[in-house]
Amino acid sequence: YVLTSSHCLHRLNGPVQKDLPIKGSVSFNYFDDTLESIKTYSLKTLKWGSSQGMDLAIVELQASLASLIKDGITPLKLAEEVPADGNDILALIVPEWDTLHLSACAQQSSRELVEQPFVWRVTMKNQCQGITRGSFGGPLLDRASNAVFGILSTSTHGQPEERKCQRDAPCEISDGQPSWHAETNYGSPVTFLSRCFAAGVLRPDSEHCDLFP
Repeated sequence: YVLTSSHCLHRLNGPVQKDLPIKGSVSFNYFDDTLESIKTYSLKTLKWGSSQGMDLAIVELQASLASLIKDGITPLKLAEEVPADGNDILALIVPEWDTLHLSACAQQSSRELVEQPFVWRVTMKNQCQGITRGSFGGPLLDRASNAVFGILSTSTHGQPEERKCQRDAPCEISDGQPSWHAETNYGSPVTFLSRCFAAGVLRPDSEHCDLFP
């Protein structure tokens, strides 16, 4: 399975999507100095995706985990919890028309987020640099453990405050009022997903899995 932002697959705003065939691919080793050894795998199924409430998609690959590991692709582990505010984190991104980048910054908590017509209720933020178009859907890592705790969703990068709450210019909501934070990136936590797998298989309807309706 791979994780990404739901809006990287489509811009639909409505019901949760589950068990849908999906076309496309995912590539690994997308570094400047390993472009000759990129490994690409076909997507199989959109197992779960939602752009409302949170911005997350879980996609099943055609290839098995064992075959990826045999090819030298080491999966990142899920973190047990979201890092506390101020802890060092890393953002792994592929800006548009570029190769893999790494950006370091500090974790921050955030409030309910509005990017019309989307509302994301469980969010976090950071000021990692270089988060531009093409970066979203990338993982956020706890720098101490290298474990994934979130997925980048959106940013106010390059946007004026006059556009706050509009597309590509999200705002936080506090006591019913919007607040604007320039050059700020937002993401969705994924730590709860460790409870959503049994024997390596996604079980999104399990009583222990908190995937939201």
